[in-house]
Amino acid sequence: MRWSLLGPVQVTAGGRVLPIDRPQQRAVLALLLLNADRLVPAGQLVAALWADDPPASARNQVQVCVSRIRSALRDAGAGDLLVTQGGGYRLTVRGTELDLTEFAEAVERARAEEAAGRPAEAARLLRAGLALWRGPALAGAAGAFVDTAAAGLDEQRLLACERLATVELGLGRFAATARALRPLVAEHPLREPLVAGYLLALAGCGQRAAALRVYAETRRRLVDELGVEPGPELSGAHLRVLRGQWPPGPVPPEPPPGRPRRNCPASPPGSPGGRRRCGSWTPCCRPTRPTPTRAAARAGRW
Repeated sequence: MRWSLLGPVQVTAGGRVLPIDRPQQRAVLALLLLNADRLVPAGQLVAALWADDPPASARNQVQVCVSRIRSALRDAGAGDLLVTQGGGYRLTVRGTELDLTEFAEAVERARAEEAAGRPAEAARLLRAGLALWRGPALAGAAGAFVDTAAAGLDEQRLLACERLATVELGLGRFAATARALRPLVAEHPLREPLVAGYLLALAGCGQRAAALRVYAETRRRLVDELGVEPGPELSGAHLRVLRGQWPPGPVPPEPPPGRPRRNCPASPPGSPGGRRRCGSWTPCCRPTRPTPTRAAARAGRW
């Protein structure tokens, strides 16, 4: 059994997606999963679905949704997982069958690995956790609580992306980090931790001028749209780009005799070390000088 909230709300059993298709049914299922293994009173479901304006038939509609969900589970041999108890409902979820639980555990384990001085393993765990996302959280569900709950889950994803960017930059994986952050920065152009990581990733790839353009555009939008200057994290990243103080990447092994070196970008003017080797998920990064408005169209995702 596989329960999914990180994308379309659905249940998979034996490789088959169970027929829980109506938006209201998905919302009831989502709320039960967000409160897995706990009793959810019927009144709480009504309030979650309709806030302060429930229809006269609200409780009956909740009962119908629960009945449809239980019927789908019963057809998959799991009808006993959803029980009626004391005027409410309890859904039993085993271990990491819920993708949200698996994601949260991956993030927590990554935090422990990073604290223990194992950043490569921390990055692997964060990538594995982020790979569980199949789209916007709680997709396909409809109810008063959905937008707020989905925003909270999506915030967890963005925090994990920011943490992964920090770890990857420390490992010198500038090219991969820049590719992964481009679409996120395009989607959240005023989210300063994302932009700060993007500046350092671009600079680490030898694209210092592009990084400075991104900073200038972000600062302009912050001032024009929010009336604020960049905060310490973004302004600090900008200063590091100006001074050439982004994290140095690890130097890869020398190529065997007779094998040509890969063309890594030159270090920005004023930085030590001549030409810079750049660690990344791809063999090497070449400067392409993307602009902030066009970069997202050419980027991959974590």
